[in-house]
Amino acid sequence: MLALLAGCGGDRPGDDEVRDAQKSASQPLYWAGDEVAGQELSGLTRNGDVVTFLYGDCKNEEREGGCAVPISVQTATICNVKALVLDVRPTRSRQVRGITARVRGGGTVDLATGTSNITVRADTPRRLERTLAALRPVEGATGGELPPPRYPLEYIEELRRTRDAVVRTGSVRAARDELRVSQRAIRFRLRLAERLGSERLRRPAADFEGRPCPVEPAG
Repeated sequence: MLALLAGCGGDRPGDDEVRDAQKSASQPLYWAGDEVAGQELSGLTRNGDVVTFLYGDCKNEEREGGCAVPISVQTATICNVKALVLDVRPTRSRQVRGITARVRGGGTVDLATGTSNITVRADTPRRLERTLAALRPVEGATGGELPPPRYPLEYIEELRRTRDAVVRTGSVRAARDELRVSQRAIRFRLRLAERLGSERLRRPAADFEGRPCPVEPAG
């Protein structure tokens, strides 16, 4: 599985470019350093708050839209990328560095940590595991466990709304008719709500911080 379609070629990103990307982003950016799993940092793409670090050379001929690299680490704000609206539903969950990550296929893992959502893609399982182990913020401490996610108010309210609809109506089928989403989507949201825990689902809106996307407070 190829990691990402992105532009290839050009000079390797320098320290100034990496720092400038962090200054322009509203959330902490994550990468795997200058080299990971035998692949050197070869590119950096920026699209608003979405920043992607590319590792290794193109795996195929360059064409319109770019070419595939062995490893990529993409960071978006947690407000932009949420489990409820992923294009591809995760196939399973797993623990990565102290937080619950979502696996989408064999070579893609999504991690919500702090106010960042990280997507790691790799073309082999070995490279994927080494990249996950090497993840660290562009600015900040390295190694150890990752900070727990600080979810947006909108996300938590949607999970709470789904859970409450099932409790009130007495079944997933009845909640489906009320919420106008599939039973599969409702069950998926219930699993997310259970993982989040009742205490966080009950958190009042006044506790959430930040604009334009209020998120849970740190700690």
